Amino acid sequence: MVPNLSLVVGVKDHFEVVKLLSSVDSNIEVILVLNQSSDAIKKALSNLKSTKFSLRTVEIQKSSLGMIKNIGIKEASNDNVLLLDADCIFAKGTIGKVIDCLKTHDIGKVNMIIESNSWLSKILAFNRVPIRPNATFTPGLFFRKSIVNKIGGYYYKEDLPWREDYEFGQRINKNKISVYYLDNAIVYHPPYRLFYDLKTAIRCGGGQQIGCSRGYIEPTLKWGGGPSFISSMLYDFYRIPHVLTHLLFGDIKRFGFVAALYKLIWKFVFSIGYYLQMFFNFLEIDKNE
Repeated sequence: MVPNLSLVVGVKDHFEVVKLLSSVDSNIEVILVLNQSSDAIKKALSNLKSTKFSLRTVEIQKSSLGMIKNIGIKEASNDNVLLLDADCIFAKGTIGKVIDCLKTHDIGKVNMIIESNSWLSKILAFNRVPIRPNATFTPGLFFRKSIVNKIGGYYYKEDLPWREDYEFGQRINKNKISVYYLDNAIVYHPPYRLFYDLKTAIRCGGGQQIGCSRGYIEPTLKWGGGPSFISSMLYDFYRIPHVLTHLLFGDIKRFGFVAALYKLIWKFVFSIGYYLQMFFNFLEIDKNE
């Protein structure tokens, strides 16, 4: 019996996707959304032969992260989807656990283990650990496609180049939908690099600004935001005590001083991206590079 699950993966120039596919241990459907991928990637994928699963590729032009996910979900022929990055690897048995979980839950999150190979990459990995393990950030999110009927009729905002998963999560929370944390279903993510991580912070900040200015994202004490420059600045000053309190009594206790300090730096860079987007609109010429 073919499992009722489709794996959706966005691919640009990620040769690591070959390792991901080799870790698939179930005859699920795999949808690769090729976002201006190189000929070398296309050739490598065309040479893949697998009897374990069904593999389909969809080629698109340069687009937002939300559009990549939406296209993959639309192309999926099954009722359930699992969203993953091209450089991840499944632990044995994870896919089967996801399939079983979706029989009783609308949406869930796997246990994403970020690997580290140095002291610095360990600090970067700590920064990616969410307060709530069932947070709706991708990769590792899975859900029934029918959930779209409970969250406003769409999956991801296609005109939101970054923070599309955060906006998705706000709608999940607003509609009081419980996200199941499947802690025994493990997916491995390679170590993060400092430059890439801070570049992501800037882009996420820019996405936050676009989302707030268009009314997609609601400002929060953790991430800030507002409809205008003045309101954003005033809110930032207002939430400084909250951010510092969380640092002193939350992050330091949980991760240690150095990791907590990096989290604070990451949020500061995030805020820089927010205001850069407000004044220079940099994400309009920098979508998902």
